Amino acid sequence: EALPIYQRLVKIDSKNPDNYRILALLYQRREQPYSAIAILDSADMRLGKMEPLTELKRHLLISTSQHDRAIEEAQQVIEAVPYEQSTPLTLAETYAAAGRDSLARAKFKETIAMDSTNVRALSAYADYCSHKNDGAEYIATLQRLYTIDGFSFERKIDLIKRLMDNNKFYGENYFAIWRLA
Repeated sequence: EALPIYQRLVKIDSKNPDNYRILALLYQRREQPYSAIAILDSADMRLGKMEPLTELKRHLLISTSQHDRAIEEAQQVIEAVPYEQSTPLTLAETYAAAGRDSLARAKFKETIAMDSTNVRALSAYADYCSHKNDGAEYIATLQRLYTIDGFSFERKIDLIKRLMDNNKFYGENYFAIWRLA
């Protein structure tokens, strides 16, 4: 029922990015990702690149296997805001989703080099390493995360429990997990 309302709102108030975002989310909810992407393309043309809209569009592009276009979107955001740490992190995550592992790893490391205490960047890289079964890099990244106050104590405990529940990983990395604890 909300779809025609937001279609009309986009026409009436074409300067409001929330109207585009909500309309795109409605299309996504109706399992029409290509229509959602078209709405976000329209928003880009009218309003320029805006992070929340670009992030939503990137997720939609990845979900529809348009990886090259998602990478292009992330690169455009970096060009628009080159010194924002979240932009290379977004590109790293996009490379990872596209299966371009060497580029993803390089961008993750570049992002972490910008601010070695960024919990979001370290967490994303740790998740990436875990997904790629790179145990040594995963543990090394977790060790960095565990030294940061912004990484909550509860999350540290929960993660240690999960590492210890995985018998194979625990057996192979006993001493490193013990150092984390």
